[in-house]
Amino acid sequence: MQQSIQAKSADDNAIAHLLFANQLFSIISSTYFQIPPLLKCGHVACNFKRLTIKFSMTNIFKTAFLLLSVMAFFSCGQNEVKKQKDLNVGLQIEKKDSTLKQSILVDTFSTFPPGIDGCACYFSNSKEEFKNKSYVYVDNYQDTAFVCINGLMTKFKLVDSKEISEKHLIKRFDNDDFELIIDIKEIGQLDETWQQKGSLKLTRKGGKTIIKKIYGECGC
Repeated sequence: MQQSIQAKSADDNAIAHLLFANQLFSIISSTYFQIPPLLKCGHVACNFKRLTIKFSMTNIFKTAFLLLSVMAFFSCGQNEVKKQKDLNVGLQIEKKDSTLKQSILVDTFSTFPPGIDGCACYFSNSKEEFKNKSYVYVDNYQDTAFVCINGLMTKFKLVDSKEISEKHLIKRFDNDDFELIIDIKEIGQLDETWQQKGSLKLTRKGGKTIIKKIYGECGC
């Protein structure tokens, strides 16, 4: 009797394991594993000699190889996508940096830089800004000029000065990065100052050029 109970318990465990194996194998491929339905047994202690397992090691290797190949394919694909995204981000940053380097913004200032003392020429974007002491250009009336470019006070040296007429003057300045041309005409005089208007032409070497109308005066 005791042996019968133990045999029955062993049969129950074996059936449970086979049911689990049947479900696991069916997930991989229903064609690789063939286990007859266990629930058709009339009682728990069914005859296991009637259960057949047709097991193919070749099919298992094929399945494993196929799964590994698929995993490798998606892994390579994800790596390529990541590399492309990183490359695109790098190109965008490089393009942004290049754009910033090529941009030219002439800012205003209200305090003259060191080196401007005594006689000087100083100009603004308009007559209104000039009255408010908001300037875009200043020089020492000789060979040094300053323009605030992209937030930085930038120094220039005079390269050439040409008097077109008694009241028309063109001055050309230069530094390592920019060329600056001031084209001004005298429009009035007040005490020891001469009011003038004209244009400021600023060119980044090998890059962009901007031209601004200016108004100001020269004097001591």
